Amino acid sequence: MLEWLANSPFAMWVDESWGWPLALTVHALGMATVVGLMFHHRPASAGAFPTIPYTSLGKLIPLIWIAVVFQAISGFTLW
Repeated sequence: MLEWLANSPFAMWVDESWGWPLALTVHALGMATVVGLMFHHRPASAGAFPTIPYTSLGKLIPLIWIAVVFQAISGFTLW
C-alpha cells in the first residue's frame, strides 16, 4: 500500500512541483496558529486576563480546530 501511495499522482505532484513548499508553509502557519491561540486561550480561561470576557474567547475555538485540520492535511502530505 505504501508503494502505491508513493507512486500516486498526488505524491508525484508533491515531489515534482510546488506541493512540498506549499505543504510545509501551510503546516508552519497552522502550527503557529494553534500554538498562538492556545497560548492566549488557556491562561485567559483560567482567569489570567480578567479584562477579556470569556465569551469572546469562545470565538477562537473554531479557528483552532480549522488550524488543526490544516495541520493534519499538510502533515499527511509531508509524510
